[in-house]
Amino acid sequence: MKTLLSFFILLFSSTLAMASVVPETMILRGSGEVRYLGFIKVYDALLYTDENVTRTTLLDGSSSRCLELVYDVDLTVENFIEAAETVLSDQHDQATLDAIQTEIDLLHANYQEVRDGDNYTLCYDGRSQQTQLTLNGELLVSVPSAAFAEIYFGIWLNETEPLSESLLRKLLAGFQE
Repeated sequence: MKTLLSFFILLFSSTLAMASVVPETMILRGSGEVRYLGFIKVYDALLYTDENVTRTTLLDGSSSRCLELVYDVDLTVENFIEAAETVLSDQHDQATLDAIQTEIDLLHANYQEVRDGDNYTLCYDGRSQQTQLTLNGELLVSVPSAAFAEIYFGIWLNETEPLSESLLRKLLAGFQE
């Protein structure tokens, strides 16, 4: 009985350790899902921000935000890098990307493969101007740069050419503007 109780305590504490790394002060603004070919669910996305962030200030250097991605499929590091580079090159000219290439390389060097149920969280702190990437609650890397955060979060939140128009609408649903 004592062993069984210890197992449940360990299981419960592990679950708490993997709980969201999103600061408690942030509020959920919206959520949606990304599908490949329209029917294969890849991940759920959840957008959190500080309460004072507006749709207009969302990507500003002073606006803290977190994007949580909960995966339904296994993906390789190469999958992440290829997808990010494709969207970023569609959204920005080469000079813009060259200006933050060191930061992009730092983030990409720390990606790890994911399995069904894994959770990546990308959080930007407007005060420290640091973007942190965590996998299942474990910090993988901190990337310093407000410019990097604006561009990289733009993969999902850039209103002119987002990864998905449908996902963008759902992520921004909680803003009153």
